[in-house]
Amino acid sequence: MVLFKYILGDYRLNIKVLVATHKDYKMPEDEIYLPVFVGNAVHPDNNPGFQGDDDGENMSLKNKNYNELTAIYWAWKNLNADAVGLVHYRRYLIDKSKNGNSFSQILSASDFENLLTNYDVILPKKRNYYIESNYSHYIHAHHEEPLTLTKSIIMSDYPEYLEAYEKVMSSTSAHMFNMFVMKRAYFNQY
Repeated sequence: MVLFKYILGDYRLNIKVLVATHKDYKMPEDEIYLPVFVGNAVHPDNNPGFQGDDDGENMSLKNKNYNELTAIYWAWKNLNADAVGLVHYRRYLIDKSKNGNSFSQILSASDFENLLTNYDVILPKKRNYYIESNYSHYIHAHHEEPLTLTKSIIMSDYPEYLEAYEKVMSSTSAHMFNMFVMKRAYFNQY
């Protein structure tokens, strides 16, 4: 695995952006992108040659319950980088001012490096839901039971977070898709 270290003698941030995938798909050519086959421990025969989330310390076997979080966990425990990110095989952080199709608008190593000189965390554009809350949006797209269970666990075990939970659930906007690039200290906290 190649990570950015030195270019022309100048130190550059060591950035790695995971591309969570569960099938073969076109990947960005920029070497900061690392395709990670999620759930590799469950379906190793389906992996087209991407990095598996089952190397080193991992939770790959839990992918059906934790989705792309198995890639995030793998990176946290096994990847050495100054900044770590996550995108999905069909969703990327892009710059719409770049010419071309959406694939040519994907942020590059130099784009991220420039952004990380001014910001600690890079997120997708916030989505606004004018006619529903984050809670109603979630239950229309997923099952309500896990969210209800999450709230009950927060109430019983972490009541100091209940106000924040309620604020997020009643909000009509959010940064979606669990996509980000973060400096390592923030990634470790996440």
